[in-house]
Amino acid sequence: MILKPQLSRIADAGIQELRRDHGIEPTLDEIIWLHELGKVQESAGRIDGILEGPAQAGNAFLWPMTIMAAQWFRNNANKWFGTSPLFTMYALAFALAHGRGQALPDTTKRSWSERIVRRMLDLRDQRTLADLQDRVEAIDMISAWVGSTGATKTEIEAAIDFVLPRQELDEKTDDQPVSPGLNFDSVVHELAVLSGTDPNYWRSQTSKDATIRAYINVISIERARRGQNGPAVRDALGDAIHNFRKAISAIIKAHKVAPEVVE
Repeated sequence: MILKPQLSRIADAGIQELRRDHGIEPTLDEIIWLHELGKVQESAGRIDGILEGPAQAGNAFLWPMTIMAAQWFRNNANKWFGTSPLFTMYALAFALAHGRGQALPDTTKRSWSERIVRRMLDLRDQRTLADLQDRVEAIDMISAWVGSTGATKTEIEAAIDFVLPRQELDEKTDDQPVSPGLNFDSVVHELAVLSGTDPNYWRSQTSKDATIRAYINVISIERARRGQNGPAVRDALGDAIHNFRKAISAIIKAHKVAPEVVE
């Protein structure tokens, strides 16, 4: 079986932008152009290599912190379980294991026949970490998950340390560039708008560090475009975002039709 080629998600977002905001239907050559540039940008977003890889604890995999995981942990878990260092640690591990949009375990009690029917109809609960807003449910779900991993407390802590730099758990110091109070929703929205990308990619499909780095890059590019002062963009991701936006601008310019002269 030959797999159908998948269009770059970044290219798809750019194509939708052209259609929605400019009424432009890109040509096949332009779509291929955006696809190639989009793949470069997606690859550049993962140049951290092993830092983007997971750590294993028992049968569970913990990933570097995503925006989704950071928001849930900061806004919910840290407040719910702050008086219990042990459960806070387990909640953090749970967030790292489910921060990339993985479906949460189905904790609903169902009969054997209902489970069979739902499986036959492919009715699955697709709730993600962002949907877990009830403290009691979170306690039950985290406790069940920890028990199901087959990992010891030490192994879970080691996995956390592997994917989460220690300084991210410490209190902010003056030399830390990103405040714990950073509005991640605004970061994701502005990054998606300025780079022509899918906001869900930055929220749940790459690490928080990669998202912040991309945000700094795209803001630098926007400053340069406006002739404002700001740090130069030098890394591969910044170049990839810059080239993609140049292509979007070129396509818009190419499709502009000069207004007819009325005699």
